[in-house]
Formats: sequence, C-alpha cells, structure tokens
Amino acid sequence: MNYVGIGSPQIINLSGNGATVVQFHPVAEQFGQQRVNISSARLTVGIDNYGSTSVNLATPTVQGADFSLAGNHCGSTLARNTGCSVDIVFTPSAKGLRTGTVTIMASDYSHSITAALQGIGISAGAGVLSVPSIVFSAQKVGTESAAKQITLTNTGTGPLGVTSVSASPQFSVATTNCNTPIAAGSKCLISVTFDPAVVGILAGTLTVQDDGANGRHSVILSGTGK
Repeated sequence: MNYVGIGSPQIINLSGNGATVVQFHPVAEQFGQQRVNISSARLTVGIDNYGSTSVNLATPTVQGADFSLAGNHCGSTLARNTGCSVDIVFTPSAKGLRTGTVTIMASDYSHSITAALQGIGISAGAGVLSVPSIVFSAQKVGTESAAKQITLTNTGTGPLGVTSVSASPQFSVATTNCNTPIAAGSKCLISVTFDPAVVGILAGTLTVQDDGANGRHSVILSGTGK
C-alpha cells in the first residue's frame, strides 16, 4: 500500500485457501417412462469440480429401491477444473412416479452432494388396435347402425390395463370387454356404432387409453347421415 508520508510504502501480507465447488450435472435426472421390472438404459450423471484445488471423493451411493448404480467412473480424487461421471439404471418395481437420489461426499463439503432421480413406471403390456380406421355405410338420421368390432391386443410381456374407451359425437361405444386387465398375448373387443344426428359426411375418433407405453390409441371413424 502506497501513500504520501512517513513510513511509505506499507506492506500487508495476504493469504487464503483455494476454494472448490463440486456439483452434480445435471442436478436432476429424468428417466421418463419405463416398463415395470424391466431395466432402462444407463443414464450418466456428471460430477464436476469447478474449484481451484483437488478434492477427495467417497464412493457414490444411490437411494431409492427403483434406481441402482451401474458404473462409477470417478476415482478417489477429482482434480480442479475436471469432472467424472456415474451411471444410473432405473428398474421400476411398480407403476407411477418413482423417485430416488444419488449422493457423494467430497472433502471440501461438510455435507453430501445430491442429485435427484425420477422416472415413471408403466405397464409391461403394450396395446395394438386391429384397424386404423372404420367406414360405416350410409345411415338414416336418428337411427343406430349395426356395430363394428375392433380388437385390442396386448403384445407386451405383462398385463395391460385399459383406463378409458370413448367415441366422438355421432358414434358410440356399444359394448366392450376391455374392463379388466388383459394378459400378455390376449385381446379384448370394442364394438362401435354410427348414430348420425345430421345429414352429411361425418367423421370422428374412437380413443383407447391404456397404461402401457404410448398408451393412447385411436381409430378414425366416418360415415354418412341420410
């Protein structure tokens, strides 16, 4: 420090310790939809040291029964301005939202560093409809046509639950036996009728929602009211 006067210049000694910043990247990992009891592909979570000194790392741990550590690419030391990674696998034990965490302790922290893990368990079933579209013959306004049948087949490896079956106005779901879980390799039937309320060419959609992967299915419906 310089100033004008007796004793100039003055010298002040400065000292300090290099800081480290260790973080997961990303801090939240989304696995998306995964069939129950079937393991996902590995997803990688990075661990970065943004600080100016190296740190010691403990072995990563995973909390949450639906997630597991599939690979640890971090050593016991992480140099400054470098990174490493761990691999996580998601194996849902039930349908619905599943959560967990991956945690590691670094020597520059008095507490652990954590990244959130999240995935959705879905049915091991997979629904396939028998036809993409149905065309009804011309039908007198105010009357109901004969029913046409559509088959929903479970091509998956586990039971498939159907949550809803609906049709657009001018069409109706006459009957269905898709109310109970469909075993793997089995099928159920949906009967649809055409009930025109007006004259002219009419179009609509039959929509089937199930709890499998890509569980929303549709059939294009059309007919002419006369």
